[in-house]
Amino acid sequence: MNHYTSLYMETPGVHRQAERLAALSEISKLISATTDADRVSLEIFNTLRERFGILGGVFGVRNQQSGKIEIVAASGFPAKPKRDPHYRWSGEVVENVIRTGYPQVVSDVREESSEKTSLSAQDNTWAICVPAKVRGRTTGAFMVEQSYRDKVGAFEDAINFLRIVAALMGQAHELQVRFNQSSPSTPTNATDDPQRIAGFIGSSPVMREVMQTIEQAGPGGATVLIRGESGTGKGMVARALHEVSPRREGPFVTVVCAALPETLLETALFGHEKGAFTGAVERKHGYLEEATGGTLFLDEIGDIPHSTQVKLLRFLQERTFERVGGTRSTSVDVRIIAATNRNLEAAVAAGRFREDLYYRLNVVPIVMPALRERLEDVASLVMHFVKKLSQEYGREVVFSGDAIHKLTSYPWPGNVRELENFIERLIVLAPDRLIAAKDISLPRTRVTASEEAIETTEPTIAHQPARPTLQELEREEVVRALESSGGVQTLAAQSLGISPRQLAYRMKKYGIAKTSVTFK
Repeated sequence: MNHYTSLYMETPGVHRQAERLAALSEISKLISATTDADRVSLEIFNTLRERFGILGGVFGVRNQQSGKIEIVAASGFPAKPKRDPHYRWSGEVVENVIRTGYPQVVSDVREESSEKTSLSAQDNTWAICVPAKVRGRTTGAFMVEQSYRDKVGAFEDAINFLRIVAALMGQAHELQVRFNQSSPSTPTNATDDPQRIAGFIGSSPVMREVMQTIEQAGPGGATVLIRGESGTGKGMVARALHEVSPRREGPFVTVVCAALPETLLETALFGHEKGAFTGAVERKHGYLEEATGGTLFLDEIGDIPHSTQVKLLRFLQERTFERVGGTRSTSVDVRIIAATNRNLEAAVAAGRFREDLYYRLNVVPIVMPALRERLEDVASLVMHFVKKLSQEYGREVVFSGDAIHKLTSYPWPGNVRELENFIERLIVLAPDRLIAAKDISLPRTRVTASEEAIETTEPTIAHQPARPTLQELEREEVVRALESSGGVQTLAAQSLGISPRQLAYRMKKYGIAKTSVTFK
């Protein structure tokens, strides 16, 4: 068992949490990439087996029509698991957990199931079964088994981790049900028409991935965490998720967490009762109640104070809250979508952001790429902004080919927002209808190396080392991340703030093979 971190054994905290974080990231990406629940379940079992050495397990749900408990996924059993007595015993445990809504720990599976035989021929095989809750309802249960030989640590930590995995499996199953119930004629793959989602411009692989995730995750009610630099369009993603969901007729309420003082944020979110504080002359509903039946978008979620984190966590777990100054619990039907440009993993490690809240928010992760990562989309974005702003200002402006080429060679550190503002400034100030490359003056401190080499009029100093290009710097960062993670692409992608699929795209783009990386 020394090649993996056991779910139950006491292991170094940092290593254990890193393994669990990596596992959850892999599982989240699987769910966002496909609506095939069977494939997701199999991959989840494989991930837990590879990382934590589980022997196998089962996942069961309650059939919405018949009300009966059905085992929809199993791993570690014979080819015909339904004939296995241990499989039937596992189903009984799953049914009990779904019925009660509470986790169940079996301290010795062989002794508990006696003649039924456990998945392992060894003694000391433990099992944990946890409920799978979707939007506060117990819709299924997830059970895993694992053998141990050494000291066993506290089960509470493992139960909390498995609860999150169970919730993700429940989300995957619900997405599968919704997908099967949808009309066969309804397009479900965003890659068939890369700009089918209103407001999204671009056909680069990374944007196709984002739009596909929106179409797959939007119809469900799963909590979504949108990551990305400022100006990449995280708010647009949140709006798109709302528009493709059954909640589209409901309200879409946006809260910029960093814009509200710490003392007011809790009241703004949860509301307050009359007399809760000086000036509270009447009861006031918060943003959560205002968003009932719709979506609440929490922008800059990484900036909320610890006290508000606790209350938000409780709402995500139980779907209830109390207004400030009140004691009565209030329940609302609201979908939560959050966004941040901060490194939440670092904030969790530093104790500034609750780890359990991070897991609750990061059910379906969406990473918005920086504009420099999809420069092939700049031309389409420029034409879109030119059309939009020309109508707004009543000016017919045309960009020449060399002007667009110049714009596509700039890294745009402010992302799409900077590009739109720049185009607006050109349209407002342009003396002529035609804008050529000579009319575009990009910030000297931000031009790319290749552009600077073309435009500079100063003589080149002999023997001066060549400055690396943007592509060379990005390739170097990818290689460094792979080396630091020991070749684990999931961890490398996390350190770079991108998805594993985006990392694989860059490895292919720059010809980086795992065999060519020196692991530390």
